[in-house]
Amino acid sequence: MERFKNFIRKVVQNEISTLILRLLILYVILFITKIIFYFYNKEIVGEVAFHDFFRLLRGSFVFDTISIFYINLLFILLSVIPFYFRTREFYQKFLFWLYTITNSLAIVLLNLIDVIYFHYSLKRITSEELHFTNYQNTLPIMLKESVNSFWIVLVAIILIVGMIYFYKKIPYFTFSLKK
Repeated sequence: MERFKNFIRKVVQNEISTLILRLLILYVILFITKIIFYFYNKEIVGEVAFHDFFRLLRGSFVFDTISIFYINLLFILLSVIPFYFRTREFYQKFLFWLYTITNSLAIVLLNLIDVIYFHYSLKRITSEELHFTNYQNTLPIMLKESVNSFWIVLVAIILIVGMIYFYKKIPYFTFSLKK
């Protein structure tokens, strides 16, 4: 039994499992934002039948995986590079801030802005809407609704704080690297 526990400890306590756990936090956050999106826009989207739920969940998982990969490509690469300095505290802090800033902007804020934007435009935010100068209505609508729907700002803060909290709860383990 002790051998099994040591084996599990070695499998779980390495930088790859640390990275996977950190990325799983993002899947949970994306799932929460999708639930919020659905309930806020339910009258527009319509009811989702039970048999469609799992098909939507599978498609959502694929899309989320691609999104998480693109948004966190630099973080992923810097988390697994095989150099000794990645175990240093300053490097781990850099990774923390890279993860926090990119995911706060790209995952939490964009997804929650999309909740409200969809209500007005009847479409999801695309790269076109991110060019605010070309779409003069987009930015004022987003700012006005951020004020009117203050709860979405509170949800964003809660999700970001939760993301930071759980990130910090995942200890960093590394393989033994020779100096």
